[in-house]
Amino acid sequence: MKVGLRVSHPRVSDLAFSLISPEGTRTVLVENRGGTNRTALGYEEVVTNFHHVALTYRTNTGLATLYLDGVPQGQRDIGSFAPDTRHHLFLGRQTVTNVAFAAQYLGQLDEVDLYGRALEPAEILGIYRYGGAAKPTNALVSRWSFDGNGADVMGNHPAGIDGPTFVPGKFGLGLDFARIGDFVIVTNAPGLDVGLRSGFTIDAWVNPRRPQHQPHPRDLG
Repeated sequence: MKVGLRVSHPRVSDLAFSLISPEGTRTVLVENRGGTNRTALGYEEVVTNFHHVALTYRTNTGLATLYLDGVPQGQRDIGSFAPDTRHHLFLGRQTVTNVAFAAQYLGQLDEVDLYGRALEPAEILGIYRYGGAAKPTNALVSRWSFDGNGADVMGNHPAGIDGPTFVPGKFGLGLDFARIGDFVIVTNAPGLDVGLRSGFTIDAWVNPRRPQHQPHPRDLG
């Protein structure tokens, strides 16, 4: 494999480049132009409060696993069954029924993915480390980037946005849930019924507005 890279930058000798595998699970090549100290050179890192959250479920084992920033935070055997995923998918609200809501998420949301399988721990860690470049496409059902609209990158299940506004997100634009009542809805469709598959994963980048409101995949819907 041959890779060419042309960079126009006044301090190219200070930069480092990494070539990541298509799966996002390993670094294939690292080129450090001089190994200089980025802090001493006045490097400034933009720090945000975005966190990557994910929930996976495996039908054959019955194990559900919660991840925060690529690291498993908890795992529970909830039994082997086919989850009922026939209803609408809500983001930003936790539903009791299709019309009643039990919880509201306030904060920013970006890059929501829905898979028809349980991603492996290395895959989730890769997404946290490398972002979109590491996202697998195998069994990807839908991806909502929220870059100015509710389009599904896969073209299948557009999201309806009721209240949230577009603001700078983790990558490009994202959604800001600023008010009670803000939510996103994806209308139920056979393709979204991931409960009939071997498992599922839902993951996203979240930036909760309230300090006491820790990011949690259940906030997604």
